[in-house]
Amino acid sequence: ATDWHAAAQRAGNAILAVAPDLLVVVDGLSYSTDLKGVAGKPVVLSVPNKVVYSAHDYSWTTQAGLSYEDFAAALTTGWGYILNSSAPAPIWVSEFGEWHDPAKGELKPEAWLQSRLLRYLRENDLDFAYWRGDGTESR
Repeated sequence: ATDWHAAAQRAGNAILAVAPDLLVVVDGLSYSTDLKGVAGKPVVLSVPNKVVYSAHDYSWTTQAGLSYEDFAAALTTGWGYILNSSAPAPIWVSEFGEWHDPAKGELKPEAWLQSRLLRYLRENDLDFAYWRGDGTESR
């Protein structure tokens, strides 16, 4: 059977055995949009306070047209709750965005996603990464 939790702990502990000053970034399931399992089974490493959970959010994983309140509630249910849980840990939003293929004339700007996500990040003091793909991404 596949046990993501055990694998994350083994890998994290192996990394910390060699480099105990590093942070260990642990992604979630379902394109890293689902970190619900952390509530019942957080990743616990041999060196305390070294886990950073990584979350993603994409236009195809979030229902378009949600109010900000419903959007924020969905993120909080998926991964934001970790910030205020009994075992709080940092969260880094390492990817977000939408898919498009400018070569095919398909451009789907999801301004609703980015504006709501950036507001959620600001309100919860979360950090993020941003990278741009120029039509080279594929499905």
